[in-house]
Amino acid sequence: MTALGCAGSQTAQKTSNKGTPTKKTLIKPRINGVGPRALRRANSASGPAITLLKTSKKLAAEGDLPGALKKSQEAIQADATLTEAYLLLGSLLDVSGHSEKALEVYNKGLTRAKNRGALHHSIGLIYLEKNRTEKALSALLAANELVKPPNADLKADLAYAYLLLGNYDLGLKFSKQAIDLNPKSFAAQYTYGETLFRAEKFSEASDAFERASVISPNEISAQRRQAQALQKMGKLSEAKKILEKITTQNPKDIKSLILFAGILVELKDYSSATTRMEAAANLAPKNAQVLKLLAQTYQQAGQKKKALQTNKRIIKLEKSR
Repeated sequence: MTALGCAGSQTAQKTSNKGTPTKKTLIKPRINGVGPRALRRANSASGPAITLLKTSKKLAAEGDLPGALKKSQEAIQADATLTEAYLLLGSLLDVSGHSEKALEVYNKGLTRAKNRGALHHSIGLIYLEKNRTEKALSALLAANELVKPPNADLKADLAYAYLLLGNYDLGLKFSKQAIDLNPKSFAAQYTYGETLFRAEKFSEASDAFERASVISPNEISAQRRQAQALQKMGKLSEAKKILEKITTQNPKDIKSLILFAGILVELKDYSSATTRMEAAANLAPKNAQVLKLLAQTYQQAGQKKKALQTNKRIIKLEKSR
């Protein structure tokens, strides 16, 4: 989670954490570098500090991260119990590439702020992004105990942590809870589908990924993963249709091009497969894994000379490192 079909699928998964989008994607796309969750939370406070908080949010939306950082720090100084200020400052630091400093802010907030559940949740998300899954699970479980009423996004993130740890039963349990709380949550539907996929329940996984795609039509990770589920079921023509649409609309999406090439090989459409793999290789000319798949595609298409030339490119590339 097939000749080249298998190889293409595996490489696409490797480049996207086994086919799963990063938590920054699952959380929802960030707006101007700031996570929407943090921005939503920043609207819930009132009093003197909220003016600074609103200014920080406005500056962040305008792309002025230094100014936003300064104002969110001032908001904390104005009211050290204001959870939203810690959430916004931590989010700004995280998207600026300072996740360790963000963790420091969140942990500081745990000792002062009122809503510790939201801070535990944010800590868990950072640990998920860092692939420190045990720590993420611990933080998310703490959040789950504290956050009232139950939160769909939190349940989905908790399910995702269990999924990464291979506990599919609990992954399914919490993703179902997330869907019950909010059937229109992309994260909930996607995580449910991903857990089903890894549990090799491909038909149900395909349905979940399709629901996720309807919720967020521009989130191609769900469409791609549905194609992989259909591939596993042997429904290659349906998978091809999805990937044809993705790669037409997103011609620079390497993962989809690789997966598409693999499916085309399974369909024995070698000419089209080489076209897709060549496109992927042109987008990543120094990626040895992509070049190896291109060589395999040429080999299966009977283009031995091109396969040999590509293998020479790989050797030369690896020697230069």
